[in-house]
Amino acid sequence: MIQWLAVAWRWSIAVTLPVALFFLAWTFSTFQQWKAFALDYDASPATVTLKDLGTDRLRTMVRSTALSLTPATLASQAPESALPTLQLFVAEQGLRQLNSDLPYSGFEFVDGELVFPDGKHEVSVRYRGDFLVHWGFEKKSFRIRTKDKELFDGLQTFNLVVPKFPEQVNNYLGYRLAAELGLMAPRCELVNVMLNGCNLGLYEYTEQLDEGTLRRHGQAVGEIFAGDLIAKDSYQGVTNNVFE
Repeated sequence: MIQWLAVAWRWSIAVTLPVALFFLAWTFSTFQQWKAFALDYDASPATVTLKDLGTDRLRTMVRSTALSLTPATLASQAPESALPTLQLFVAEQGLRQLNSDLPYSGFEFVDGELVFPDGKHEVSVRYRGDFLVHWGFEKKSFRIRTKDKELFDGLQTFNLVVPKFPEQVNNYLGYRLAAELGLMAPRCELVNVMLNGCNLGLYEYTEQLDEGTLRRHGQAVGEIFAGDLIAKDSYQGVTNNVFE
């Protein structure tokens, strides 16, 4: 019995050390995120708490570990049930530049590449979105702009949007309903996104409203005004019901 306990003690570090390192990495990354978006930056109307950030970070680390052990992702589904996959590439230097001083640094374009049907093409990439959910966590929303008036699937500028709500399909279904009603709505599809070969999962591939949207709906080209009265664009005493 004593000999068995001695062997167990000798090898206990093989269990406790990885657990301790995992805990330290989780604690440090959670604190860094909390400091960035609760102390250094006013993320309102979002409420940033250590509990929520810690829970999200733990889920992300567990999911990343699971992905490293199994190939079961959206990209590995059977063809008849698979979502379209977009392959995006951004150099590590570009990602560091985007992440250097969030959210401000994330809105400056960096160079990237996107796989078109005929191969890789150069594009410009940045983060997008008013809310913390788009750029404050591991999975971020992107805006993609093609170079030299090239079009990707008929679009020059589009967004890869992290769904804000647990249901994941709210915006997609809303745009689809609007189109069915004959309203002028942006194109929106659910896609799987790969960044530098790493599977990021489900995104909303959404058209950026611009002159191309007007042309596609047979409208004269002109200015487009957005009634965006939420997040940093909100006003005290004014609702976000723009048609009021």
